[in-house]
Amino acid sequence: MKLFYAFVLSLMVLVSACTQQAPEVQPEPTPQPEVQPTPEVVEVVEEEPEEVIEVVEPVATTNEVRIVGTEGFEPEELSIVTGSAVTWINDGDRRAAVIIFKDGRSYVNSPPIDSEGKFEHEFNEVGSYEFWLNIAYGVIDGKIIVE
Repeated sequence: MKLFYAFVLSLMVLVSACTQQAPEVQPEPTPQPEVQPTPEVVEVVEEEPEEVIEVVEPVATTNEVRIVGTEGFEPEELSIVTGSAVTWINDGDRRAAVIIFKDGRSYVNSPPIDSEGKFEHEFNEVGSYEFWLNIAYGVIDGKIIVE
């Protein structure tokens, strides 16, 4: 029986020796030639500082007037400077039209403004302007003062 175990042990050693792989040989890296950096020549040129000119353009402001159905306008009166625009926003459920008067005469009529729609007009002349909502609904008015 000892002979049998010795034979099996020898066979196992032989098989394990055959299955071992040879270590891989890593190739030696080839040396890279050294590149000598070429010196940069930097020419310093003194420049005069540029003059900065700030241009300020007048900015026209936009003001909003809300049309609150047949209840009227919010705000009912608005003061603005010349060149400003006013935007009417229809918060009502129906279409609306805004009619603007200056010196008692019709000045500008908006197209029909759908619900949640907008109409904008820029005021370039000093004065007092009245605006009405659909004359058919009765007198629903407001006022814009352009200074």
